Amino acid sequence: MKQNQNVMVKIDWDKRYRLMKLHFAAELVLELVYQGYDHPEKIGANITKEKARVDFFWKGNISEIFPELMSKINQLIDSNLDEKKQFGRWQGKN
Repeated sequence: MKQNQNVMVKIDWDKRYRLMKLHFAAELVLELVYQGYDHPEKIGANITKEKARVDFFWKGNISEIFPELMSKINQLIDSNLDEKKQFGRWQGKN
């Protein structure tokens, strides 16, 4: 490519939309873990079109909190809130 050269961009919308949803799901998990477990250090993350993952520095077996996280996430989904992002914090609006 050269400077000021026009380019054609084609976005795979299905893939992009799936990545957007998985990214949001990872952000929900991150915020719930921060709020409920004394803000553990996030040491990594990965999002592909198949799955999203957030890694924390955690003593013990983190899978022990998965049922509680799933319950809280399902409550958020069931509440059907409108999301609004302000100043780095998610705020639900009825």
